[in-house]
Amino acid sequence: MKDIIMTNVKDIPGYEGIYKFNPYNQIFRCYKNNKMRLMTQYYSHRKYMVKLTRNGISTELPAATVILLTFRGQCPAGMVPYHKNGIKSDNRRDNLGYNATNKLGRSTAVSYP
Repeated sequence: MKDIIMTNVKDIPGYEGIYKFNPYNQIFRCYKNNKMRLMTQYYSHRKYMVKLTRNGISTELPAATVILLTFRGQCPAGMVPYHKNGIKSDNRRDNLGYNATNKLGRSTAVSYP
């Protein structure tokens, strides 16, 4: 099982060598002794968050933002991360994307008959 989890891991940009991300939406902390620890994603501010530390400074980031940054790159100017199906707990890579801030309300709005 460990071999499956640790295949195709990528460094999280800005945290190279410290944190890695795998295709199963798992974030790992890498230690100097080559051991890895699975990071806990927790629910806060109506979304899943993860706390990443670099140079002794901790930063709390939305898990969706970390996933997009790792696999799609930096967020373009005037755009924001969003969940395509509107479910904030669904952080699969194929459900995440960047959308223009002025179009976001229209693409995620619920229409009533």
